Formats: sequence, structure tokens, C-alpha cells
Amino acid sequence: MIPWTQGAVAPAGDVGGVAWDEGDPDDGIFGDGAGSAGLAMTLPELSDVRLLATDLDGTFLDAHGVPVKRSASAIRAARERGVHVVAATARGQRSTRAISLASGLGPLAVCANGAVGLDLATGGLLWTRTIDRERYVAIVETLATWDLAFKFAVETVTEFVAEAGFFPRVPEVLDATQVIERKALFDRDQVVKLVVRYPGVGSADLATMLKGVIGSEQVIPGSIDWVEVVARGVSKGFGVGMAADALGIGTERLAVVGDHLNDLPMFSITKYSFAVGNGHARALEMARWVVGTNVEGGVGEIADQLGLGSARSGRQEAASRYC
Repeated sequence: MIPWTQGAVAPAGDVGGVAWDEGDPDDGIFGDGAGSAGLAMTLPELSDVRLLATDLDGTFLDAHGVPVKRSASAIRAARERGVHVVAATARGQRSTRAISLASGLGPLAVCANGAVGLDLATGGLLWTRTIDRERYVAIVETLATWDLAFKFAVETVTEFVAEAGFFPRVPEVLDATQVIERKALFDRDQVVKLVVRYPGVGSADLATMLKGVIGSEQVIPGSIDWVEVVARGVSKGFGVGMAADALGIGTERLAVVGDHLNDLPMFSITKYSFAVGNGHARALEMARWVVGTNVEGGVGEIADQLGLGSARSGRQEAASRYC
């Protein structure tokens, strides 16, 4: 039993049956969402969009972690029209880079829920936001004192390592995971995430429990039954904003698409926010438009509309040179 959850005040809103606080940008979880225009089925004019940021798992990828052919084909075509399409994912850099290069995404990627920016061509890091070792060690020790059932893992800029018992079985989608003793977690440098799991408690519930306990760090619910503790201010919204800046593209020419709670921060930084039809109820509510599911190629529906204006202009310019 978790003694400090008794008598908790139920915050406003509801996410999948879990009381949830939308809060404000400084509340340590998400920040404000973009708002919703309902389940709009007609896509907006997107010919001037120059950057699409897409979540991977549950959005661009199928349930087996494989890119959906319809979406991958549309993204390659959009890239040929001069549009940047970047991954914005909770994954680490190794699998993100492999998927991106195989699928034609690029030229960079947002990894670790925004904590890491990756140059796909070189594998170099464009930015990192790490947690001080003293801080994540203190969080682990505090939670372990309250309840021994808590389990922990950390992700650094190069690896994901978990203590024994963190996973019932290691998910295939994770980068090469090492299982180590808890004390060995404290030896890691450049930690971008502390991952916290409590058996039998869902991610949204757990995030609500930890709010106000973690301190200055940010708490992000995972798609699985864990939460991720990242440096203050880190989110996919932060990471996608950094990517747009690196590419010299304003948010007025940015579109984003996702499926889950950790995608909400990037919905709030642009007017072109999309959720795939299989998304979490909260994502469907907060996105301004909803497209097909991941396996139906919902991301491809968006990519089909990108760069058409620039492609037409290019053809007209080429034709004028031969008149």
C-alpha cells in the first residue's frame, strides 16, 4: 500500500478514468494543452507547412514497432518536396536513429521526450537536458523509503538500464536494456530520464501520485505503466521547438501528430495539431484534427498534403526557365 496517496484531492479533468490536473505550464507535469475544435475530419490547408513532427510508437509505427507502409511512403514523398519530417519520441537515440534512417525521416530527431536532439546524418547530439545525479538519487532513495515495491530505471544519452524486477519482461521496443543492481543506477552519468514503476499502478495514476513529491523536475506519464522524471521544462513541446529553431522554421509552419499523453505538450506549440484515431482519449480531445489510425496510415494523410505549394512553385519556376 502507498501511504501517501490516502486522502488525495481529485484534480479537475479525467484521463481514462483517472482524475487529472491540466494545471499550468509550471505545474511539473505537462502545461496547458492547445484546446480542441472537436473531432474535425476535414484537414486544413497544409501546403505551407515545412516541418512535421511525428510520434513513433502508436502513431507512425504499428503495434510491432514497424513503420506503416502507407505513412512511410507519404513521408518520403513529402521529403522529396522539401518538407522536414522528424521523429518526436520517448525512445532513446539508437532505435530512433535506426527507424528514422530506414523510413526517410530527418534531418534530425527529438528523443527521450525532448531531452535529446539528434543529428541523424552524423549521430551527433544537438542538445541534451540531463538530471543532476544528486537529484535523481535523492528521488530514488525517498520513494524506496516510502515503499519497497517501487522499481527504477534510468536512461542516459547512450543507454537504458533497469534494476532487476523493473520489467516483468523486457519490451522489444526498448534499446538494449541492461538489468543491474539498484546501487549501480547511481553510477550513471548524463542521465536524461529517471523511470519509475509501481506494480499494478497505471502511468496516469502514478504521475498524479508523484506530483508535488518529485520537486523541480518534470513528471511525464509513459505509454506503459510507468512515469518518466526529466529535467525541469523538458517535454516533447520543448524538443520540437528546439528542432524547429535548429531548422530555422517558425511554429506557424509546423505540424505535429501523436497519440498519447506525452504528445500533448507539442500540441500546444502550433495551430496544426493532429491525433491518430487510435489515440488516447485525451489526445483525441486536445488535438485540433483527428486522422486515421496508425495502421490506417493516419500520418500519411497529413504528409500527403505537405509541400504541395512549394512543389507547384518549383514546377512553375522550372517551366518558366524553358519558355
